[in-house]
Amino acid sequence: MQTSSVMFGAKPVSAPIRVKSLLYPPPTTSSNDPSDSHHKLTRNKTITLLHSHRRSRNRAHLITPKGGKGDENLGWKDRIDGLPFLLAFKLVGWNARKQYTSFLNESPHKTTSLDKRFSCFSYGHRKQIGLKKSTIGVFLDKSTFHLSKRGLANVSVKQVHAPQAAVGPDEPHAASTTWPEGVLEKQGVDIYDPQIESSQISELEDFLRSELPSHPKLHRGQLNNGLRYLILPNKVPANRLNGGLMLGDGGGLNGFVGISNNGFVLTDMDNQQNTEEQYGKKLKGGLMWGDDGGGLNGFVGISNIGFVLYRFEAHMEVHAGSIDEDDDEQGIAHMIEHVAFLGSKKREKLLGTGARSNAYTDFHHTVFHIHSLTSTKDSDGDLLPIVLDALNEIAFHPKFLASRVEKERRAILSELQMMNTIEYRVDCQLLQHLHSENKLSKRFPIGLEDQIKKWDADKIRKFHERWYFPANATLYIVGDIDDISKTVYHIEAVFGQMGMENEATAAPTSSPFGAMANFLVPKLTVGLGGSLSHDRSSLSMDQSKIIKKERHAIRPPVEHNWSLPGINEDLKSPQIFQHELLQNFLINMFCKIPVQKVRTYGDLRNVLMKRIFLSALHFRINTRYKSSNPPFTSIELDHSDSGREGCTVTTLTVTAEPKNWPNAIKVAVQEVRRLKEYGVTKGELTRYMDALLKDSEQLAAMIDNVSSVDNLDFVMESDALGHIVMDQRQGHESLVAVAGTVTLEEVNSTGAKVLEYISDYGKPSAPIPAAIVACVPKNVHVDGIGETEFKIAPSEITAAIRAGLEEPIEAEPELEVPKELITSTQLQELRLKRRPSFIPLSTDVNTTKVYDKETGITQRRLSNGIPVNYKITKNEARGGVMRLIVGGGRASETSETRGGVVLGVRTLSEGGRVGNFSREQVELFCVNHLINCSLESTEEFICMEFRFTLRDNGMRAAFQLLHMVLEHSVWLDDAFDRARQLYLSYYRSIPKSLERSTAHKLMLAMLNGDERFVEPTPHSLQNLTLDCVKDAVMNQFVCDNMEVSIVGDFLEENIESCFLDYLGTVKATQGFDRAQRHSPITFLPSASDLHVQEVFLKDTDERACAYIAGPAPNRWGYNIEGEDLFQSISSTSADNEHKPDVEVEHVGEDLQRRFHGHPLFFAVTMGLLAEIINSRLFTTVRDSLGLTYDVSFELNLFDRLKLGWYVISVTSTPGKVHKAVDACKNVLRGLDSSKVAQRELDRAKRTLLMRHEAETKSNAYWLGLLAHLQAPSVPRKDISCIKDLTKLYEAATIDDIYLAYEQLKIDDNSLYSCIGIAGAQAGEVLSATLEEEESVEGLYGVIPVGRGSSTMTRPTT
Repeated sequence: MQTSSVMFGAKPVSAPIRVKSLLYPPPTTSSNDPSDSHHKLTRNKTITLLHSHRRSRNRAHLITPKGGKGDENLGWKDRIDGLPFLLAFKLVGWNARKQYTSFLNESPHKTTSLDKRFSCFSYGHRKQIGLKKSTIGVFLDKSTFHLSKRGLANVSVKQVHAPQAAVGPDEPHAASTTWPEGVLEKQGVDIYDPQIESSQISELEDFLRSELPSHPKLHRGQLNNGLRYLILPNKVPANRLNGGLMLGDGGGLNGFVGISNNGFVLTDMDNQQNTEEQYGKKLKGGLMWGDDGGGLNGFVGISNIGFVLYRFEAHMEVHAGSIDEDDDEQGIAHMIEHVAFLGSKKREKLLGTGARSNAYTDFHHTVFHIHSLTSTKDSDGDLLPIVLDALNEIAFHPKFLASRVEKERRAILSELQMMNTIEYRVDCQLLQHLHSENKLSKRFPIGLEDQIKKWDADKIRKFHERWYFPANATLYIVGDIDDISKTVYHIEAVFGQMGMENEATAAPTSSPFGAMANFLVPKLTVGLGGSLSHDRSSLSMDQSKIIKKERHAIRPPVEHNWSLPGINEDLKSPQIFQHELLQNFLINMFCKIPVQKVRTYGDLRNVLMKRIFLSALHFRINTRYKSSNPPFTSIELDHSDSGREGCTVTTLTVTAEPKNWPNAIKVAVQEVRRLKEYGVTKGELTRYMDALLKDSEQLAAMIDNVSSVDNLDFVMESDALGHIVMDQRQGHESLVAVAGTVTLEEVNSTGAKVLEYISDYGKPSAPIPAAIVACVPKNVHVDGIGETEFKIAPSEITAAIRAGLEEPIEAEPELEVPKELITSTQLQELRLKRRPSFIPLSTDVNTTKVYDKETGITQRRLSNGIPVNYKITKNEARGGVMRLIVGGGRASETSETRGGVVLGVRTLSEGGRVGNFSREQVELFCVNHLINCSLESTEEFICMEFRFTLRDNGMRAAFQLLHMVLEHSVWLDDAFDRARQLYLSYYRSIPKSLERSTAHKLMLAMLNGDERFVEPTPHSLQNLTLDCVKDAVMNQFVCDNMEVSIVGDFLEENIESCFLDYLGTVKATQGFDRAQRHSPITFLPSASDLHVQEVFLKDTDERACAYIAGPAPNRWGYNIEGEDLFQSISSTSADNEHKPDVEVEHVGEDLQRRFHGHPLFFAVTMGLLAEIINSRLFTTVRDSLGLTYDVSFELNLFDRLKLGWYVISVTSTPGKVHKAVDACKNVLRGLDSSKVAQRELDRAKRTLLMRHEAETKSNAYWLGLLAHLQAPSVPRKDISCIKDLTKLYEAATIDDIYLAYEQLKIDDNSLYSCIGIAGAQAGEVLSATLEEEESVEGLYGVIPVGRGSSTMTRPTT
């Protein structure tokens, strides 16, 4: 399930980018637009009602989520979502395919997601508000405020889509990956051309009917007791730094193994003595005194294991979910998930090994999963048997202790209230109408409150006995598996003797529900699929004598009313959901058809043609109407498979401000008709086909870098859909094979069928929409009048649709797409005029190039003053990412220009023009070169980020775009007007969100009313002009205030050539001092009523949340008073200085002194402290006291500004929220009375070290590490902050943690809290807490909504 709670952002240790604001990001019509969250949140194939992990939202982590998991606008592959496999049908917009699930995991420090809470670095990827749309190309505004609302968006995570499908272990490879002989020469042929010989047509048809290749490494099997298993070896290469250093673990955090710069190998502890004698002196914890070439001069780690980290994923999927519940059991599967998972002692024992675990429940499944190392020093062998034993206990042998049942009952009831946001309620409405004919509309996994309160342990146990047994489950194991037979042996040893009870069950029969019954169990083919009656022939005689439980052949039916011509004679009347917390108009038109399995080349070809067709619609709408003031906020068309719902859903989603809703519908229908009637143009076909093939090729090149969890998720979804599973290379080869057979006529005829339910609405031949659902506000703001009732009738909606059908349409004209933005002639002239060159990095460094061998990082500086950093890596084959960082940000706004920077950045994004090129041309230039560009502003910086491929001069094209933005940006009046209206709308939507309004009030109080850290008010926005916002932004874009970093799979000569050609030719400008000036920032000076506040929101349902915050230092050791905290630390150790040749007993003291003086001391210790506090909050407030379902501690540490803060976020019920706040304060202040234990520190270290090791395989993460290496505004950042990070975590002691803890202000005068309560009896009108701006004309806020959040419950931790 999802929540809409507000997250306080966390700042990366070395990068300022993507710091999430305390208030969720402003509305945007690009991919991160909260207004689009209703469709984005469901765009991932595993959309959940809750987050996939309890910490999925942006916690106090400095490592933000990896690009593969929710990365926003990371390039074309994010827009086409791994098209080579095409099995997800993620064509445009939000994905109707949701995983209706309840997620849970253990306490905060053990989350499965690598992006949870605090860590030392961020590669600059920001969390999404909702899942991203299929966004093309350029100028996506990512500006943030300080409390980020975790919208439905954070539910899902982006995945590197491995191709997949389910094939049985005995299924032959029916087709090769190449064309049959003679067919290659006929690519591009039209099989309907009468001039083509019948033999050629037959040959092509035979090829298209042939089956796709299956994954060569996928191994499936089944135990005698019916348990299915799938094993997929997936060896992701270990991360190796250039100096030979490889990150390791050893379970004891001693951290890295490999070859240090002094040339010796760090090996197993058994060989420690020899290593000591030859190379150094031993310290405690496995540290050796020596020289590793690092910035600490002196210690290297000896890992407790002699190899790098090897990991695997083990998921136990029980085929039982909320759809299996009787009328008096609604929510009982979710309850079992909680009790079984958190009640497992064997799972708890795994936590000390570095394993992470989680669970979720959806309509049809309950899944328990564990991420683990393959072994540690303490495991005495493989961890796999221990992991399997834990899964065995969780899934099949849980202890339903009354105490655990009561504890989880409280947690679930808290979860139920927490998730009941207006977004969730909208989701429920969409699902209820879409699936009104079946149980999907009324079996949400979270369950019903009155029933949850009644069940006892016996009731829960009976449901478990009915459904949770081996024959009704599938085990998935993916990861570093060396020996398949050994893995099978372990599976048989743990699970083989289970489920062989001497009880007879009814023999399986064929399902009376036909093909749709297949959607209720995984799609297992030969030997494994369907009812077990088909499997018995493969059992031995001895096996056939055993009477055992079988997988249930017939489960509760999920029958769909398909949207097919003639199936339903009468059009359904549009349904209207009206609520006072809604502020925008939203309408969804649904079409529902059976899933078409992708098993043949012909199936793949059909998906490709649909993808091309619908991509054209998305681009047309987002470019044509960007040039004017459109009547809509967004229009999206999505065509997606849903394994969880057992259908394919096409959805037209339109959002608009209420006053414009008829025109918004009319435009959407008109554009759909235009595409259906005239089809795509030849240019569009060529353009999108080429883009898809390029992306496919890039993903195939990354075949060895796809994480195990991504591969596993995709395989599980494919099992549910019945698709063939291919690896990335097979997927690309298959796509290339079918691409040549695609014709323009077939693309248009295939795509047109998808749109007929809209374009032919009302005609007898048209498919009947499954549902039309409008979600609208009860009241709207009218200028000069105020709040008035919003009236709308179903007949008016139908009339608007029909008006769109009658609008005249014309064919789409072909657009001229520039091949380059800067011609070779223009470039030559620029080089002669500017004469770019590399100069010494500083007056203290004579060399023009500084290369660090250990990290592979190169630093240079251009003659115009722009510093550049780069790292060459094979992490992402043929791909790269680049970031421009400009110092200043919103902090530079004056009292007269409040909101100027954030509005200016949005204006530049809205315009999208550079030089003489139109927005459409720039967008298509990005499409052709697979470039994605985003633009954002934070409190400290303005940033531009580019994702690109190395194909077809993609990197050079990205540099051309960057040059044009810096030299020839275009500022437009209409773009300024749209940007201002969006921020007006966003501000007006605050009172309708409990989380946002609570956070807003807290931030204003804590920061003494400073508007730079919250949304700009309508008054400030109205005072701004185009020239004002242009100056606010461009005054920061001066050469000595910039830094450019780039990471990717490029050649040194190519990247340095791009630097000189496109950055070196930017006109030299100066203005660093001016850009860095800002008005003082202060916290509320003394105790007042504002330290403790409450917010009330009138709502039909009760909910509560709270935020507790206070001052902290910034990342580099400065506090709000301007004090340098390193001076106080150094004074305590001034008497302990030693010379290099001291005795061994003094080496530890010298090492500690060096750690205390390291620039990252506070970033590291604060990160560890955050992990420890998070763990204690969970254990106390959630687990012991049962006052909340979700509580977290986060840190926001700035880089340039000399301040930071912490925040505790907690959700609860109105009756418990005050007690929850008091308990959180007690935990925060309790570290003095209840001292931190060594095991707590070790666990925190392990979490952050493993997270760091995993993230170093990402280009985006490295980009964050590079940030500020040469930034004068962050003088303490240097290469040692990257090289020493692992060692710093290892060196930290409990005393160091308390040095950090002392810098958190937790006294009554420094602590701020705000409690938000929603309910029918709320006494305060929320809007009164904001400025009254009745004279301001603006859009109304966009509340992210969609049918994804109602499908799953939250992680139970």
